[in-house]
Amino acid sequence: MLAGNHTGYCCVYCKMKITPREQVLLKDLMRGQQDKQTAYNHDLPLHTVKYRLRSLYDKMGVMNRTQAALMAREINL
Repeated sequence: MLAGNHTGYCCVYCKMKITPREQVLLKDLMRGQQDKQTAYNHDLPLHTVKYRLRSLYDKMGVMNRTQAALMAREINL
């Protein structure tokens, strides 16, 4: 379940808090890439990708990658 009702003001706020690097990871997630593939594509250790995604989920107020992808689509990232 998504946290709260994400309309206008909240969406702008969420966008402002997501860093460019997090946006890149989120776009990979939205494309359905697995963490291993994202790590390989960006020359990052797998544990770094997992850590950054967990941090991103917390920032977005979601519990998993599916919810993060749905919210990202909703706020047009």
